[in-house]
Amino acid sequence: QINYKAGNTIELNDISYELLQFHFHSPSEHTINGEHFEMEIHLVHKNMNNELGVIGLLVNEGTTNPTLESIIANMPKDEGSISLTDETNVQDLFPVNKAYYQYSGSLTTPPCSEGVYWVVLETPITASAEQIGAFNALIKGNNRPTQPINQRTLFKH
Repeated sequence: QINYKAGNTIELNDISYELLQFHFHSPSEHTINGEHFEMEIHLVHKNMNNELGVIGLLVNEGTTNPTLESIIANMPKDEGSISLTDETNVQDLFPVNKAYYQYSGSLTTPPCSEGVYWVVLETPITASAEQIGAFNALIKGNNRPTQPINQRTLFKH
């Protein structure tokens, strides 16, 4: 988990959310057309009403990702949290194409609370095989199985 400095906000559904932290899952927890991705990054935000909004970035193997490289350089040797001391900008992780899926869901880790505003970007970003390997050595397959949609409405923007 990467704890992020205060003051980074995003507008989701015309409501301001502040970025609290981001973390990684491998393989991805979300799928597109039934396809899993090598990893998924969750950027966890909270609004003034303590409601959560999470942005999911899907990751495929490809070219080296410079932003992930700076994170890997600061990763702990064992599972845990870090605070970035440099000026790592999470916006640098985002793909050029900002098309996304949106739905109301739950946290993917206990207590799996409902009422989370999810935004999952459709276009995956890339990370090298070495970068994915560095994360997998630490997080060791920590994804929640894909859940059925049930009565949720999924919007594509």
